[in-house]
Amino acid sequence: MIRSFPRGFNYPIPQGWPTWSDEQVQRQTLPWKESTDSHKNQWRAFRNVTSVLAQNKHRVSELVLDVNHLSTGLDCTIFAQPCEEYDNFLSIFQTPGFCRLDLPLLVGEQEQEDLPSFRSDYLKAFK
Repeated sequence: MIRSFPRGFNYPIPQGWPTWSDEQVQRQTLPWKESTDSHKNQWRAFRNVTSVLAQNKHRVSELVLDVNHLSTGLDCTIFAQPCEEYDNFLSIFQTPGFCRLDLPLLVGEQEQEDLPSFRSDYLKAFK
């Protein structure tokens, strides 16, 4: 049914990803590894999909997370230090034949702190 909607059509869903306007996101400064499961579960679909893809052989060549111009994305602190979600994501990225990544990131207060998650060595693995 969802495939029959026009491309870019935004429809209400029970719980979407947090947006920059959410106060909780603006205050979030903990690295992903130190975050509570309650915080991480805001991106539960991403966590589940990357876990399944990392644990099983697949021929997925693209990973596109489309937010349709909404002010949201994946918490960028996932790249600040090693964690299970980072390892799963890296495993998918290193799969032979993988050629496209479209990943919206939510930076929160890191924008005012010179974006430390983007300066970590863990992003170098994605070159």
